[in-house]
Amino acid sequence: MHAALHKQFGHHITGGRKLKFVSKSDKTVILEGQDDQMFETTVGVYRSLVAGGHAFQPEGDTSLGFMPNETALLKQQMALFAVKRELELRERGMTAMAAAKKIKLELDGHSKYSRVAPQKLVPRTLQLWRKKRNEKGPAALVPETQNCGNRSCRYDSAYEEVAWDVLEELYLTNDRLSIGKIAANVKEKYLKKCARDKIDPNDCGKRCMEAILKTIRVDDIIKARHDTAMARKLRLQAQFYHRIHAPFDLVEIDSTPGDIMIVNEDRVCIGRPNICLAVDAATGLILSIQLSLQAPREALTIRAFKDTMTARTDEYFDKYGIENRIRVVGAPQMVHSDQGSENSGYDLSRIVETLNMEWAKNTPGCPDRKPFVERMMREVNEFLHTLPGATTSKELPNRARIDKAMLDVNRHAKLTP
Repeated sequence: MHAALHKQFGHHITGGRKLKFVSKSDKTVILEGQDDQMFETTVGVYRSLVAGGHAFQPEGDTSLGFMPNETALLKQQMALFAVKRELELRERGMTAMAAAKKIKLELDGHSKYSRVAPQKLVPRTLQLWRKKRNEKGPAALVPETQNCGNRSCRYDSAYEEVAWDVLEELYLTNDRLSIGKIAANVKEKYLKKCARDKIDPNDCGKRCMEAILKTIRVDDIIKARHDTAMARKLRLQAQFYHRIHAPFDLVEIDSTPGDIMIVNEDRVCIGRPNICLAVDAATGLILSIQLSLQAPREALTIRAFKDTMTARTDEYFDKYGIENRIRVVGAPQMVHSDQGSENSGYDLSRIVETLNMEWAKNTPGCPDRKPFVERMMREVNEFLHTLPGATTSKELPNRARIDKAMLDVNRHAKLTP
């Protein structure tokens, strides 16, 4: 038996260092050897190691009742390392905050612990880890994540039957009922059904009702509440943002003043340009970029639409010196814009109707509903901030630098031959 133990644990036993007890489940024991390496062995082998003086005995109740996986053991090992390093750093005179920052840097750069290190490490976290280790031993630092969640079905067939009856009666025809009221209604009828049929009730709380609601298609609810024409319109408006599978499924368009002043042919400052961008939501590619010295209007948006549906030849790329020649052209199925006047009008409505497109306008003051074009507009303006005549800089915010921008662009125009 002693030879088998030497073969199993190698130099960790022959080196003269005892193995540290980490945790114990029903039939196995986790031990820690040199270089913070973990070993899993049976209870019988562990008792032999203790009898031979090769392992420490456990202190207190250290039975986990489950077998931790590799990630859980690595997190425990990381926490033990952090607690040990904190003690060393505090003995050198470091404050708690300074020690936590240094330990965080060491964990992020560690070959093993970097992938399980917490995103933020504060002295309070180290204090809790140290308290757990001192009170319940190293086993208390093993996360019990495998006990989280409900992997079985939340409800039985009887509850599902009652829930569908209530939903068809109330939910599909009324949008003013809260989930809590529906869940309470279903629970009451379900318990009565169980008492009548003499069966043991299963889980029937609010989460069971929420799980059933997730299985209902949005299309079915809209169709049940409205007529065919209205249901089709509402269905498209409700789903355009979430159903993007291919290019031109959704195109976002927006017009914004550029953060720069420009000059004319006579080198005289003439104002700020308005930029109109059309961006494909599926690929993130810029389909069109239009500039205008006039206020955003319907014609500018129409020009952007025309550009998205116009094929670009080699002459076009040669004219503007474009090397990355990506040819993207097509008619969008859905267009998303804000409520500006430039996104409405007789001509624009006729174009949308002729192309059989769906036009969706977001709520005023909610630019987050057009994330792709808003992000692209931000990138364009950040590039403009590096040019002479920019109306915004890190030192001066927007508007405060407009007068200086006009002087910059005029001065740069005079210096340019």
